[in-house]
Amino acid sequence: MAGAGGVPTKAQQQQQAHSTYAEAIKQLDAGAVDKAGALLAGQKGTYATLAALRVAKSQVEAGKPEDAITTLRGVQAEPSLQPLVNERLAQLHNAAGKPEEALKLLEGDTGSAGLELRGDALLASGKRDEARDAYAKALAATDVASPARRRVELKLQEAGGDVPEPEAI
Repeated sequence: MAGAGGVPTKAQQQQQAHSTYAEAIKQLDAGAVDKAGALLAGQKGTYATLAALRVAKSQVEAGKPEDAITTLRGVQAEPSLQPLVNERLAQLHNAAGKPEEALKLLEGDTGSAGLELRGDALLASGKRDEARDAYAKALAATDVASPARRRVELKLQEAGGDVPEPEAI
């Protein structure tokens, strides 16, 4: 049943989004990565975003990073998940040797993962000093107990920075 004027109600839209998500995951489980990706084209919302992230991961694992970029660019991400989608896209662009594209996606991202990816893109662009600053900010934003901390420390050292002693708790 549609709402007023033949427009689907919010509940109907959510049910359709969930059905599309479930079908995409079913296709992924069956190894039909291309079909799963095609289901998500133009979709929007939380379910579509989560499914797109899973499909993109499968596409990368299948050796199709350009397809993963297309999948993530094709979904209208839920606003709260947009930073995560942008970070995944930035990872893919960095891996594809397109650091300038990664930097565009990471503008304004002040989270530790975004700052680390920004450092990666800057280092790949030959901007060692700026990369060092980004890694230092990423390190400052990374919890002392985080498993990612050592990786960021190594990147900071690779960019010529010094790792500060963690503050006592």
